[in-house]
Amino acid sequence: MAGITAEQAIFLNGICMDSVKRESVATKNVIAAVPADKTDYKPDECSKSAMELMRHIAAAECRLLSIPIHGEFNMSGPSPLPESAKTPAEIAAWYEQSTADTLGKLSKLTPEQLTKIVDFRG
Repeated sequence: MAGITAEQAIFLNGICMDSVKRESVATKNVIAAVPADKTDYKPDECSKSAMELMRHIAAAECRLLSIPIHGEFNMSGPSPLPESAKTPAEIAAWYEQSTADTLGKLSKLTPEQLTKIVDFRG
């Protein structure tokens, strides 16, 4: 399979960043809207709690957005979300700042970094 060109990578990076910027606002608002006294809610015993879901969504998105920056897919490390973020407002604030920081780094990547093939299978 042929790789993409530098021009295509820059174009796609711009489109993806615009989309992530828009969607991250909605994600932050959903996280912030969870009532602080209901974070232990589970619709079913097999489900994650609202707190677990908020933390998972925020951390997973941060990790996935960072793949081109680090040039590798590594989900084995500790969560990038600090344990000190314990309320929906704190998680939403961390998520907003983390997304802004990551998008800033993504916007500075070179075409070589953007076209690097990342092995997602380890």
